[in-house]
Amino acid sequence: MDWPRAKNILIIAFLGVNLLLGYRLWAGPATPNASLYRVTAREVREVTAQLRERGVVLAAEIPRRARPLPLLTVSNPQPDPAALAARFLGAGAKVVAQGEVWVGRKGQEAVVIYPGGEVFYRRLPASSAGAAPGSLAPAGAAAGSPAATGGGEPDATRAVQLAREFWAQRGGLPAGGELDYRTPVGGGRYLVVFTCKTAGHRFFGSRAMALVGPHGVEEAYAAWPVPEKPSGSARPILPATEALVRAVPFLVKKGAVVVQVEAGFYSPVYDAREWEAVPVWRVRLGSGTVLYVNAYTGELEGLDQPYPRQGQEMFGPLQKQTSQAR
Repeated sequence: MDWPRAKNILIIAFLGVNLLLGYRLWAGPATPNASLYRVTAREVREVTAQLRERGVVLAAEIPRRARPLPLLTVSNPQPDPAALAARFLGAGAKVVAQGEVWVGRKGQEAVVIYPGGEVFYRRLPASSAGAAPGSLAPAGAAAGSPAATGGGEPDATRAVQLAREFWAQRGGLPAGGELDYRTPVGGGRYLVVFTCKTAGHRFFGSRAMALVGPHGVEEAYAAWPVPEKPSGSARPILPATEALVRAVPFLVKKGAVVVQVEAGFYSPVYDAREWEAVPVWRVRLGSGTVLYVNAYTGELEGLDQPYPRQGQEMFGPLQKQTSQAR
């Protein structure tokens, strides 16, 4: 057999297949139902086997359809740090600027507010109650939380209720916010996450989260970018099976258990008035870690640990304050 010639034929054949797949993905008709990708049962079995061979357990139902999606225009109201601090901590909260970041403190509660409007909340240990805003102590559960119920580990249902009460006391959830999921994170605590929906899909960038322990809400995070309208025409997206394969390098390091795969929109929060969020496949793990895989390109758009930034960055020792309290 002429092996060099056979090799060239195979290379050309594979190139042709890739070009065809690329054409289907990027140049298909832009109507809402066009190029609807249907995953077969065989494809699901093959991907499940691939994941299993690499130590990843698939404990979620893989979506069998991948409907074309457009980009999503997102707007972000300019935050007022003093108003946000008062919303979380009540009147009389001390708010100081640390560079572009604002730190608010009242009693055993503290918040950090970023330029894009992201808010991180923590209830501090009693031993740090007298500390200055610029020297906040590391995290710790404290009795007497506004949502405290007198001790005892909350079950999942009670954790959701406490999280709802917490956000109701602090101005409510982001517009259109609804329960997304809840997951145990160890130590008798649950992470409760609320997100909003637009055009039938979740916008994962607008969310409110609460870490609920035996004494109520210990930490919380919120960002309120507003999904406005589609940007451009709907384009075909990768199937969920492909997104999982692309995510494997980030899963095998964890010995991961995949508990949910869902299509939606995602972007980080920017210090800007408007930007575009991309369609993604969100891959959620039993550990609480979340991956966002770009549904157009298969690239990793974001990776969240069980709780964003864990609060260490915010509540560790801060540098000298740069402005007077407001």
